Amino acid sequence: MYSTLGALLAVTGHDVSRVFWRTRWHRGNAWRYEHIWKMVSTYSALLSAFSGTVLGAYQPYSQFVPSLLGTAVAVGFFLAAYRQRPSATVA
Repeated sequence: MYSTLGALLAVTGHDVSRVFWRTRWHRGNAWRYEHIWKMVSTYSALLSAFSGTVLGAYQPYSQFVPSLLGTAVAVGFFLAAYRQRPSATVA
């Protein structure tokens, strides 16, 4: 529960503080990672709530295993996005 609350507070703090950031930095690649994290987290939360309700006999694993898998998928997408970013050229 504490890790979920901490992640929620971190994402909320990120969203609230985003207006104070430099536009160039956020316009670069940060939006891509933010979008990946939020999309995968939403799907993972839906899957976790569904499996926690439908697969009640497998508590608590039916709730936190989809969250762990969602985190692993998000990290995989982060790595793929990092590898596909255009390399900086020296002029």
